[in-house]
Amino acid sequence: MSKPILIKWNREFEKEISHRQFLAAEELLEQYDLMRMAHLERFTTLLNSALSELKKRNLELLSSKELLDLIRYLEARLSEESSKINYVADKIAASSFPFEAELEKIPL
Repeated sequence: MSKPILIKWNREFEKEISHRQFLAAEELLEQYDLMRMAHLERFTTLLNSALSELKKRNLELLSSKELLDLIRYLEARLSEESSKINYVADKIAASSFPFEAELEKIPL
C-alpha cells in the first residue's frame, strides 16, 4: 500500500481507534476494581465468620488465641484493602482524564 493511503486511513480512523482504546482501558480498569471489591468482600466475610465463632467460644480456650490472631490479621488486611479503594477513588477524582496513560499501553 502506498504511504498516502495509509496516512489517509490514519486520519479517517484516528477517532475510532482512540475511542476503542479508551473503551478497552475502561473495561480493564472496571475488571480490576471488581476483582478488588471481591477481594474486600472475601476478607469481610471471613472476618465476620471469625467474630461470630469467637462469640461462641470461651476466651480461656487456647484456640481462641489463634482466632484472635486471625481476626487481627483480617482487620489489618481489610483496612489495607479499603484504603487502596479510597486512594484510587481520590486519584480518579483529581485527574481530568484518568485513562490517558492506560490508553498508550493497549495494543491495537
